[in-house]
Amino acid sequence: MLEDESCRILCRTTIPAPRTGQVSDGHFINQRIKESYSLNWLIDGLPAARIRSDPQSGERFYSVGFELGSVDSLGSPLLNTHYEITVDYHVLAL
Repeated sequence: MLEDESCRILCRTTIPAPRTGQVSDGHFINQRIKESYSLNWLIDGLPAARIRSDPQSGERFYSVGFELGSVDSLGSPLLNTHYEITVDYHVLAL
């Protein structure tokens, strides 16, 4: 705690090959991306958020969670695999 870190791997996973007669994990994830699913993270019990801009007013606001991925111009799903996280905190004076 209270130490600067960068490029730290939080987890590793392997998506297994599909089993006979079952939908593959990759297909399942691609469907969730197309349905605009988001991830909600908790850091020290507080929700993580990202800064977004309102398209009409340009006003910036915090939006809780992160998109699982996006869809390119050809309709192919793109999984977000890297996130840059900044944690701001206050040191309490005793």
